Amino acid sequence: MLRGISLVLTLLPMLLLAAPKAPSKLKLVPSTTSVDIFWQDNSDDETGFKIFRDGKLIYTTNADTTHFTDKGLVPNTTYRYTIKATDDKIHRNIITTIFWIGEDASEDNGNIPNQASAWDDMWMTNYGGVDTPDKRNGYYPKDFIPKENPFYVALPYNDFDDNGEKKPNLSSYIPWVKQKDTKSTKSVCKNRWVMITKNGKSVFAQWEDVGPFGEDDVAYVFGDAKPKNSINNHAGLDVSPAVRDYLGLKDIDKTTWQFVDEKDVPDGPWKEIVTDKNVNWVD
Repeated sequence: MLRGISLVLTLLPMLLLAAPKAPSKLKLVPSTTSVDIFWQDNSDDETGFKIFRDGKLIYTTNADTTHFTDKGLVPNTTYRYTIKATDDKIHRNIITTIFWIGEDASEDNGNIPNQASAWDDMWMTNYGGVDTPDKRNGYYPKDFIPKENPFYVALPYNDFDDNGEKKPNLSSYIPWVKQKDTKSTKSVCKNRWVMITKNGKSVFAQWEDVGPFGEDDVAYVFGDAKPKNSINNHAGLDVSPAVRDYLGLKDIDKTTWQFVDEKDVPDGPWKEIVTDKNVNWVD
């Protein structure tokens, strides 16, 4: 027990082909409610280091980082940490804008209303109403408890074409897609979890719509490129009012985001209501 906090830490590489070398030479500097974790970076090709607490992802550092401070810990509690070098795609300093379910068409959103989403013609109805950004009850809209996750985002890619057919070769560029998934009528993108970070604080949300201002930006969403969109200073991520409020974002801000596996999503307000409905198009 170190000043009220018991720590167990493991240093591992990500289990990927040609994975970055694992970090080493751990040093822990605990205090009553936080711990500073130091390590040696042994790789020259990582994109960052993933920090897991009790098996759940809490943060991803930049490349070449050798220190992380975990704050807000509870004294007399045992915590288990794992640090993994990763070469996952991490999208840094992305212009981030706010959108919401039920938003009316205007110049701010390219005159595209948000009563429906790219994957759900009844999005506002299935959510329970307008997710008004100004009148809130915590992370919920003021007047009702939503029926779907209020933590949601939009990214500029759709796995279906304008005719409602799956786009070809999805498994060649979407890392979690297997060949058999391309024959399914379900979206391989809708409901996918994303971690968004601002000033060292992370929030988790589900991918529920397409945008901002694009639907086929493969090189950005699944690669290393910057967004093709030129509107709003090359905005590349739309986030919901709940995400905005959790991170304290401005109407136009910058964040860092990455895809995460559902098993790595920690408990939090984003887990209170989880969206599981898939494509819902009305003939």
